[in-house]
Formats: sequence, structure tokens, C-alpha cells
Amino acid sequence: MVRSTVALTMMALSHVVAPMQCASVRPYEQRREESPGEALWALAERFDAQRNREARDETLRFLVQHAPGSRFAARARIALEGGAMPAHEPERDRSDAGAQ
Repeated sequence: MVRSTVALTMMALSHVVAPMQCASVRPYEQRREESPGEALWALAERFDAQRNREARDETLRFLVQHAPGSRFAARARIALEGGAMPAHEPERDRSDAGAQ
């Protein structure tokens, strides 16, 4: 009886404590992986450098469609409207919230 009570108490506490431990968001400089929006933007930049406009535009459209709230989606819209790729300068004070 005591063992089951202790086990139930520990299970209950693990649900209370675990979200607090896992809910942190790392600062931009400490990220270990990029967001989907950032990865798609980098791929579009690669296609642009290779002068593969068709692949670049398809990647940018995919980015806008699948990560519309991403800061990179805003850049993709600009590139699709005007044809030029805005410089890739990661914004360190905002998260890529739409892609996460």
C-alpha cells in the first residue's frame, strides 16, 4: 500500500515538474538546429547562387505555404514579388515562431 502511494505520488509530481524542465527556449546563439523556415531559406539561397530560378522559386513558395508565420516566409514573399533575394541576416531577438 505504501509503495503504491509513493509510486502514485511520484507519477503525479513528474507531470507537474517535467513541463517546467522542458519548456525552456534556447537563445538564438545556443540553438543546435535550425528551424524549418531557416533551412528552406538556406536551400533557396543555394539555388539562387546556382542561378536555378525555378528551384529557388518553388522552394520559396513551399516555405510561404508551410511556414507562413516564419520570419523567413516574409523574406520569401519579397523575393517572389521582386525576384531578388534579401540578405540572410538571422534576427537574434525573435524566434521563428511560425515554424515551431
